Amino acid sequence: MGNSGRFPVERAAKDATSWALAAGPAPDEERVRRAFTGSAVFAEDLASLLLAALGLPVPG
Repeated sequence: MGNSGRFPVERAAKDATSWALAAGPAPDEERVRRAFTGSAVFAEDLASLLLAALGLPVPG
């Protein structure tokens, strides 16, 4: 069946980390990967995790 219907987590994590590095923050690729693969009751929790992992301010 292959990987055709899945979200490309590794590529997305690397691309997001590269983008954040170019923008100035200090991203954490492992935390970005966890944000893309994690689960939470509220989507906002994962969004906050992703922002923090990218080194961006998290709305509070």
